[in-house]
Amino acid sequence: MGKRKRVDIAHLHIYYGRLTSSILKPLKTRKIPVVQSLHEYKLICPVYTLERNGNICEACVTGTSANCVRYRCRDNSLHKSALLWLEHNLSRLHGSNRLIDRFICVSDFQREMFVRAGISEHKLITLHNFVDAKSVQPKIDKPRQDYLLYFGRIEKLKGVPTLLEAVAGTDIKLKIAGVGAWSAELRERVRRMPNVEYLEFVSGEPLKQLVAQARAVVVPSEWYETFGLTALEAKAVGTPVIASRIGGLTEVIREGEDGFLFEPGDVESLRTALKTLEKADIAAMTNAARQDVASRFSPETYLARLLDIYATTINETHT
Repeated sequence: MGKRKRVDIAHLHIYYGRLTSSILKPLKTRKIPVVQSLHEYKLICPVYTLERNGNICEACVTGTSANCVRYRCRDNSLHKSALLWLEHNLSRLHGSNRLIDRFICVSDFQREMFVRAGISEHKLITLHNFVDAKSVQPKIDKPRQDYLLYFGRIEKLKGVPTLLEAVAGTDIKLKIAGVGAWSAELRERVRRMPNVEYLEFVSGEPLKQLVAQARAVVVPSEWYETFGLTALEAKAVGTPVIASRIGGLTEVIREGEDGFLFEPGDVESLRTALKTLEKADIAAMTNAARQDVASRFSPETYLARLLDIYATTINETHT
């Protein structure tokens, strides 16, 4: 056998699933520092989402994870919920918290939620996601058009019903792209709404064109978004964003500069934001959005910060 190569650090993402927390002990045995990027809430919520029966749920954040079984959080099934609870606790037993040197959160909101759940504050650090502006730029630039765009999963907790109610009976043009559990209901509702167009699933270049040509992208989520990548991708092509004041979205949107925030689930608050958009200087917001992405959310900014996290973790682990 050849000489074993030196490993400076291990960076985990969503390692659970086919892999399990059993991979952690061998890493620690070899004294390899371990960092993990947190993309959801699995460490503090057995069903990963902080959601139960279509509503936000924090029962396991400040209480026991057994609430997952008590409330049958997975598909209202005792069996499925018990299996997730068991997996969650076995994972913790094998070191999913104890054997990780540093957790990288994608937003301050997510980090603070983990602190509330009892995860060591020293282990938690925020590193926002990034977007490569070139990758989301459409091949052909066309003039901006007078429509709003929602793109993403078609779910109630994504705020799609609230968005429909806000534009109902108005002359605001709205395009919706995506599929999900609420798609059938959406199709039925838009039949009675001539100002709304449901495009179903759209991806690739057609989606890039839709985003770049929209007057604004609307992100009406009513769930604890860990970050808000949809909003960031819109900003990368200079499209202003109207978003719920919830989760990590508040860290992506700068109120009045490159977008507007409204209270989640509040139809009147959303309508107020839409009216404010009508009077806004879209050209100025476009420039502000692109500049902010280049400054705070570029691949270069992300890499520099990530390397700093690596260096700090390695230094702390070996001292």
